[in-house]
Amino acid sequence: GAPTVSIFQKPPGVIPPGGSTTICCTYQRGYGSFVLYKGSRQLRTLEQSGSRAEFSISNATYEDRGAYFCHYLEGGTVLARSGELEISVEELRLPRPNLSVLPGHEVTAGADV
Repeated sequence: GAPTVSIFQKPPGVIPPGGSTTICCTYQRGYGSFVLYKGSRQLRTLEQSGSRAEFSISNATYEDRGAYFCHYLEGGTVLARSGELEISVEELRLPRPNLSVLPGHEVTAGADV
């Protein structure tokens, strides 16, 4: 099939609100431009001299989550496109500790446990 644009996130994983990440798009040819889309909305264009474009997301909000993809263009013509990259923005919640008291141990008030 036709060559495709690779898209990946670095570092990978869920981004906490206020955090940052980079979306990278690479293609084997290196003198066109990359366009980053989110859904059907064109976000940013990068004129590239290399075969890789990096789009930074900083101070992430919940609006930043969703499916992103890249097109590679030369002279305004789309030559290749990437698959979708899902970006997640979520509060990082730690699991709750589980506390239990074993039965059968009576403790008097004020004593050390």
